[in-house]
Amino acid sequence: TRLRTESCRRILEEVNISLVRGNASEILALADADSTTKGVDASHSVEQAAETAKELAKQYSTAVAITGKIDIVTNGFLLQSAANGHALMPRVTGTGCTATAIIGAFAAVSKDILSAATSALSFLGRTRQKFMRTCSPDFSLYLVTDQRLSLGRSTEEVVQEAVAGGVSCVQLREKHLPTRAFIERARSLCAFLRGRNIPLIINDRVDVALASGAQGVHLGQKDMHISDARSLLGPSFLIGISAECLEDAIEAWQNGADYIGISPVFATKSKTDTAPPLGLDGIRAIRQRVELPLVAIGGINGENVNCVLAAGADGVAVVSAIVSAPSPAESAKQLREKIDKARQKK
Repeated sequence: TRLRTESCRRILEEVNISLVRGNASEILALADADSTTKGVDASHSVEQAAETAKELAKQYSTAVAITGKIDIVTNGFLLQSAANGHALMPRVTGTGCTATAIIGAFAAVSKDILSAATSALSFLGRTRQKFMRTCSPDFSLYLVTDQRLSLGRSTEEVVQEAVAGGVSCVQLREKHLPTRAFIERARSLCAFLRGRNIPLIINDRVDVALASGAQGVHLGQKDMHISDARSLLGPSFLIGISAECLEDAIEAWQNGADYIGISPVFATKSKTDTAPPLGLDGIRAIRQRVELPLVAIGGINGENVNCVLAAGADGVAVVSAIVSAPSPAESAKQLREKIDKARQKK
């Protein structure tokens, strides 16, 4: 409101304030720039408010911090920024107040307000990322179905055996199944998996995911954009994104993906329309830059699963290693044992 904005300006004029924190719209409103914000709504980007923040800092001889998808801190001359945010954070009440409190704690033990604020927001960013990663489902052994490779067995039969062996997440991939049959199969698997607390992810089809009651959807680079999928599915739905390079992974992370499928790690016959294999170095590069759960897929089997996890993957996705095995249950069990042993060594 105008009363609150004027009160903030009067405080800045009469009191020696070390730092002002707000979202982009709040900072623009305080500087009397173009803004239609009400309350804590952030209708402007951080980039729009960066130059305004510098002028505001000079005007009141203070530091200004703008928090959002990208955090910016400036004293009017220097400007520091970091991509600490997450697309889902605006849906969490109180993150701005938390940022203010943490900045205050850091400032209390530092004479350099710019460094204190930057460090505080980096710390908060790391905790957000860690939370998003650790609160995710168990992606340790992620099965991707393929009816063509199932040796004549039904998808339901393969999934049931695989779950008995230790599969922790299932993606239903049915490229050629008619929509109604796809939904029916998804509902059948949902009924089986829900009681076992195992999420069902639908490949590509947001409509099937919604209609079937699945817990998530996995999208490729040419599928529906994640922002459109999120607007249809809501904040609680799992959305995974395939990444064929570091840039894909960073973009997915910044746009609010819940996990990233790194594809392909090794050459594979299960999927031939992918980019060249990323290899273990590709996993390491993405792990260094992205704090989301990483699920590696492509040519993964019992012989290389250990090195894939050691490179930074949180889980492995397999197709033929389970669906084409004589015993999906036994194959899943062997893979799960190797995954669990590799985790114990970390």
